[in-house]
Amino acid sequence: MINKIQWHNHFNVGVDVIDKAHQRLFSIVLKMIELNEDSEKREHACRETIKYFKSYTVKHFAEEEEYMKSINYSGYDMHKRLHDNMKNKTIPALEDELEEQKYSEISVQHFLGICIGWLTGHIMIEDRAITGRNSNKWVYNPEDEGESIEAEGSYIEHAVYGTQFKVERFVVVAPEDRVAVERYLGSGAIKGVGAALAARIVRRFGDDTFRIIEEEPHRLSEIKGISERKAREIAEQVEEKKDVREAMLFLQKYGISNALALKIYKQYGMGLYKVMQ
Repeated sequence: MINKIQWHNHFNVGVDVIDKAHQRLFSIVLKMIELNEDSEKREHACRETIKYFKSYTVKHFAEEEEYMKSINYSGYDMHKRLHDNMKNKTIPALEDELEEQKYSEISVQHFLGICIGWLTGHIMIEDRAITGRNSNKWVYNPEDEGESIEAEGSYIEHAVYGTQFKVERFVVVAPEDRVAVERYLGSGAIKGVGAALAARIVRRFGDDTFRIIEEEPHRLSEIKGISERKAREIAEQVEEKKDVREAMLFLQKYGISNALALKIYKQYGMGLYKVMQ
């Protein structure tokens, strides 16, 4: 089930022609969500609406690119590349999936989820940077090694790579057993904690390791190699990772991918909840 998202003023970038186009795209997506609930009319109605969404998106991209050129926006090349990837790769791939699955409810939901996630994330990060409402410059690091995920999806046969597991959605889960906790702490996810120190922490606190870090972080200084200051830094990082995981779960309700969710979190921090609501 796709969560409906309404237009709010916090999506404004401050350029009338761009903001109006974004509002129009939101209304088209919301219309598709309504049409998807009617099983009898879904295929025809969604096919026609998606065609309109695609044509309007192309028109909007062209107008937005013209505006960026008119103000000599320094991020124009990268921004245009994102537009080109969306219209030339992402949307066509989603259209192929829709045709293959005959516009099933699930395939339309997948299309909408991707579009909602891309649209909201693109506006909040990239488009608002055009008018200086935020900076989209930051260094993105891939997801930390040592973290685990729970994934849902299905196996498909790829023409080149053979049997592949196609992930529809996934969530990052905190490690639970001692081996997983030690692997997570020693993976580099927590700065200043290597494999050897992680092993000493888990050997000392066992299954209680995460509780100690979260509730009694000062006790980490009982371990050789950990000062009181370092104990606080470890606890702060673990708490920060917890916030990231919760933010990712929240943003997934809007069809936003984990990679984009991390970028949104980096830009807005815990303020993202106020922005999205």
